[in-house]
Amino acid sequence: DIYAARANRAATRLLIAIAIHDRRKGAFPDTLDDLAAEGLLESVPRDVYSDKPLSYSREQRVLWAVGPDLIDNSGRPITVAQRENPPDDIIWFLPGARENALPFPRRTY
Repeated sequence: DIYAARANRAATRLLIAIAIHDRRKGAFPDTLDDLAAEGLLESVPRDVYSDKPLSYSREQRVLWAVGPDLIDNSGRPITVAQRENPPDDIIWFLPGARENALPFPRRTY
């Protein structure tokens, strides 16, 4: 749908800016406003569903839009219990996030 396409375009702009910031500073930005302050973006792209800036968590390494239900689920990945009726947040994972999104820690031997 057109809203999902617009959300993807906005997220792509942000993901590129975050990657440039990471390359320059060696870390993801604390906030998305940091990207605008550095001149990587004119302003933080808006969530096409809520008309607020897209949401971001450096700790979770995710970027998200609230989705068509307009409920902010904080960009959390779905749980096994939610598979039949998942929340509508549209989530984009930053590098390193997928491992953190597993329901339990991955063990390395």
